[in-house]
Amino acid sequence: MRGRLREALSDLHQPPGCSPVAAPEPHRALDVAKAVRDFVMLHPGVVRSRGVRCIYGEAFRRFVVGLFAPDGVAQGMTVEQAADAIGVPMGTLKDWLRAPAKGSSHDTHDNHATSAQLDPLLACAQPQIATLLSEYEAWEGDLSSFCEYARDELRLPFGRTFITDVLTAAGLHRPSSRSDPHQAPWSRGSMHAPFPGLQWFGDGKQLPVVLRDQQFIFNLEAMVDGASNAVVGARVSNAEDAQAVIDAFREGLQTTGGQPPLAVTLDNRPSNFAPAIDESMSCTELLRATPGRGQAKAPVEGAFGLFEQSLPGPIVITGQTDQDMALCVAQQVANAFFRGRNGKPRRKLGGLTPAQAYDQASLSPEQIAEAREHILELRRREQIARQTRERRADPLRRKVLGEQLVLLQIEDPAGEASLSLCGYSMTAILRGLAIYRAKKELGTLPVDHDPYRYLGGIIRNVDATEHLARTAHHLLELRQRAGDLQLAALRDKADAIRSAGAGSATVCAFVDAALDATSELAFRFWCSQARESLCQLPQDQATALYCHLTRVISVASRTLRKRREHLIAVLAAAVAPVAA
Repeated sequence: MRGRLREALSDLHQPPGCSPVAAPEPHRALDVAKAVRDFVMLHPGVVRSRGVRCIYGEAFRRFVVGLFAPDGVAQGMTVEQAADAIGVPMGTLKDWLRAPAKGSSHDTHDNHATSAQLDPLLACAQPQIATLLSEYEAWEGDLSSFCEYARDELRLPFGRTFITDVLTAAGLHRPSSRSDPHQAPWSRGSMHAPFPGLQWFGDGKQLPVVLRDQQFIFNLEAMVDGASNAVVGARVSNAEDAQAVIDAFREGLQTTGGQPPLAVTLDNRPSNFAPAIDESMSCTELLRATPGRGQAKAPVEGAFGLFEQSLPGPIVITGQTDQDMALCVAQQVANAFFRGRNGKPRRKLGGLTPAQAYDQASLSPEQIAEAREHILELRRREQIARQTRERRADPLRRKVLGEQLVLLQIEDPAGEASLSLCGYSMTAILRGLAIYRAKKELGTLPVDHDPYRYLGGIIRNVDATEHLARTAHHLLELRQRAGDLQLAALRDKADAIRSAGAGSATVCAFVDAALDATSELAFRFWCSQARESLCQLPQDQATALYCHLTRVISVASRTLRKRREHLIAVLAAAVAPVAA
């Protein structure tokens, strides 16, 4: 054995290092370099250099991967040879050519706006602006690279902000919006509290208490002054009803020495329209917060936010107690928190605590008169808004809701619940009332549920289901009508692709069209064309082409991940079909 190993040692032993790479054929490397040069000249911006780094666009990556197709100019070359001819780092090229792993693709979004199909030379008379627009129409890179190109290569004296504004105005660029949704104009000015005692804000919050592994849900009702941010009243009750609001208001009067505010803002909860609230708060003006806008009650919402930070979880009580003791403990916790909060100095109050700011406030008759006018104006706007809602409401639906709410024993003293729910369809209202009534008779309603919110949720869900069903039916009809017009143009383009080439080139063209599709219909159409063309190829040729196409699809980062996954699945099914 020793002699046999010694004889084979000369063949087994190799010097350290990699074996030398054979030089590519001169004409092959030249063809690859010419193809890259022509592509870069026809697609400005797909390759941009920043120092020692280069930025490659998606179109360039797909082109480079396409060079390694079964009939591509780089077919048969090693990665080292191709990287030298193309001018891309070898590691980067390896990443592009690597077969995609499961779940390795990432979603990216195309921020480049679609061309507006306009002639910039005719749209603008200024030569520099016209040059800017015409160059960007042919640009295929990102906006940052184009701004550098416009400044360094075109010598245009424009900054990025000006270029972005010009392209946006011309419809060639669509910036992503980061601003908040526009608020309704009637909600402006509802928060106006120049001095303490002008306006209180009331609201309720659920307060969970765990006692001997049993959870109780109480309501924490608070009254907060808008100017001083002082919590003048806080009461814990079993439910968020009219009595809870009255108790919190009366406690606020005790805290401020019996001096009522000029106005109190409550939300549009049906229980807040009870006649008892109007009687107990007859000494002040009652305002309603704008529906769906939490900023209208910012002081009380901020107080609840601080309460949650101090008490992130439910109150856990140990010992042999009952529900009344749990209620008492919850009340003590609320009092301790808000009293401590009222005694904390605030920077915006000049170092005073909310309690000191409220007590030391001295107002002139002019300030009170001006504030009263503002309160009356808010009241007038609120009444106009409610009258508009009542005028637009369907009387039949509102009558049905009012009768059924009485039968279901759901409080609606001012008709606010029926007014808010009558905007849904009659079918949704009737089905929602029937579902709620059946649940109530069977005893399947949650024990601690809010009747108004629970019923409203049922009606809203039924209305959404009915709306989606009708939308789906009409959408199908419209898409069937428009589908023939869209498919006609797609079929003509597919026939042109088939007549221009055959075999693998046709499949590659269909895959490129699918990756560039701007609509779901076009994407599905090109997927089907690619599948049919791939099925017509021999098995060995189809398998090799499938491996190449997966690499092309993996570098198409502008295409959504779901589309790329679907396209790969379609091609795989065409290469290796299985029984259904």
